[in-house]
Amino acid sequence: MNHGNNEWSDQADHHINGIENFWSYIKRRMQRKNGIRKTHFELFLKECEWRYNRDNDELEAEHKRMLNDYIKRQRKGLA
Repeated sequence: MNHGNNEWSDQADHHINGIENFWSYIKRRMQRKNGIRKTHFELFLKECEWRYNRDNDELEAEHKRMLNDYIKRQRKGLA
């Protein structure tokens, strides 16, 4: 893409707005955490990708499932 020629998508209709939106999302999350250590950035990025690709209902259901699994393991003495 050549933005100087007013190109904003390629021939297959892939727009630059998607990645710009994702990076904006990542920067907002980093600001809330007052930055991220370099050693944790890759994991932080993967978590952001995971969260970005889910809606709030999916996130809530996944968190409940993970919490329930953790509680079950605690009760069995496995955690």
